[in-house]
Amino acid sequence: MSEKQRKLVGKGMQHGVLVKHPDKTRDALFVKEYRHYDDGTVEPFFVQMDNVKRPFWITKPGYRNHKEKKEWEHMDRLQRYSTTETDLIKSIKNALNMPYFQGSRRMLFRNPYIYGLEVPLAGLIKHKYTRQWPEHIVKKAHVAALDIETDVVNNRDLYNPIMCSTSFKREIVVGVYKGFVKDFNDPEAAIRKRAKELLPDEFGDDGEWTLTVKLVDDYSSTAIECINWLHVQKPDWLSVWNLDFDYNHIVASMEREGYSPAMILSDPSVPVGYKHAKFNEGSRTKRMESGVEMIRAGYEQWHTVTCPASFQWIDSMATYHDLRKAGGKQSSYKLDDVLDKHLQRRKLKYDECKAPDGTLQWHEEMQIDHPIEYVVYNLFDTIGLQLLDEKINDLALNVGVQLGFSDYYDLNSNPTRLQNDAFFFCAEKKKMVTGTVSDQMETDLDKYVVDRKNWVVTLDAFMMAEPGFKTFGDATHVNGRVYAHNADLDIEGTYPNEENGFNISKGTTRYEVSRVQGIDELTRRFIGVDSMFPDVNALWLANKINKVPPPDEWLQAFLEERKRKEA
Repeated sequence: MSEKQRKLVGKGMQHGVLVKHPDKTRDALFVKEYRHYDDGTVEPFFVQMDNVKRPFWITKPGYRNHKEKKEWEHMDRLQRYSTTETDLIKSIKNALNMPYFQGSRRMLFRNPYIYGLEVPLAGLIKHKYTRQWPEHIVKKAHVAALDIETDVVNNRDLYNPIMCSTSFKREIVVGVYKGFVKDFNDPEAAIRKRAKELLPDEFGDDGEWTLTVKLVDDYSSTAIECINWLHVQKPDWLSVWNLDFDYNHIVASMEREGYSPAMILSDPSVPVGYKHAKFNEGSRTKRMESGVEMIRAGYEQWHTVTCPASFQWIDSMATYHDLRKAGGKQSSYKLDDVLDKHLQRRKLKYDECKAPDGTLQWHEEMQIDHPIEYVVYNLFDTIGLQLLDEKINDLALNVGVQLGFSDYYDLNSNPTRLQNDAFFFCAEKKKMVTGTVSDQMETDLDKYVVDRKNWVVTLDAFMMAEPGFKTFGDATHVNGRVYAHNADLDIEGTYPNEENGFNISKGTTRYEVSRVQGIDELTRRFIGVDSMFPDVNALWLANKINKVPPPDEWLQAFLEERKRKEA
């Protein structure tokens, strides 16, 4: 069937990236979509939608009788408006007659009469795709992988990429800096030969993989060759294990060598004014309940990239951690160990290298004495990433299910994703619109109820009663702090699940208890939790609230009364 004879029967949206033009007068949403035709073919497209307007709602003047923000409001009490993202603040100011307001979006949201602006624009558009073509929802994403190796011999502090490989389906492209393999007459032939010998399952006579080798003149071009190839292939996700390292060193090398990362990383179809590449740094620390600030492990840091391209960069290490948090901490988040756990394969080892595996010394020796084998090592790092996702489906399936209509930037934020889901549920099922979140959500009345701090209880180490093993050879009578078993109990999603189960919100709460005579704050905290299950906690609640004697006193009184009667 010719191109003209084919008929478009539906579309499915994978993702969208919003970019504001530098002139601050316009914006564009770049959408990765799949087009379905009546002959059964499906093709990826990357399209530009200019100045897309989104709705927002403002409370009608007759209902502006409250000072606190609401979680939702009935549509018949709201006036609907529409605006582009660029003109959002100006449009809200006009709707509320606040011409002199100066401040950020979140500051403006302190106003209690603004609704419907928490869902990202891409989520709204994806919802439209889903409603219009429900049978063509993108169910399984297409995943590519990428990995770099940096120079640890010359100018180590610059982390110059000496090679970069990327794979998609059963093809892999590797860009290699010529200076790294300068001692070989035909580096490409040498790489192909060793790849076939060291990775026979992939490149042997029965292997399914095809290899393209690009020898380049500068460090940046190792990655540029890969990125250009990916723009042609149009995957959905670009999987990187430790995005913080690979992406930032690629970008740094481009900037040092005079390239524009935005021009290279953005899709070639994106107009120059909209080409954009920004690394969104996630939180690197976390504050404990005690106030102590601790550094997050690499797998706990959620970094993302905003770039208008057919594929989105994603940290598959952080994703692996996030999707498994409910099951507890994994034994290891090193790619080598994860590959072994799921594929029963490990990163490429080379017996002739005498330095310990995985150490800086190993990388130095490999780069100096075994450069061709080191390229093959890099190839399998990338192939391993792709094979891993084909097995565990983190990016191909699970991320999409988790996100729904949320941006991937919010994958690690369960409250944000629930809030986005609530927006569509309220609009479609309840004819209501959800509220907005400002930079100051606390109110003056909050000081009169139970404090939100100090709900997490951690026992200090010195309170541990059971002694550990005797681990000191010269003091065999002393018990140490080494134990055979250690346990931790935490219930994933406790608070949002309780809120859902008991329908807890500002809109369903008639009043909040401030004080109860004769009951201290700690007890009120316990009552707040235990009263959700009164059948189980009836005796305890009766004792603490109504001062009913505990059961042992009842029993004692009963025995004494019976004794008196028998006498």
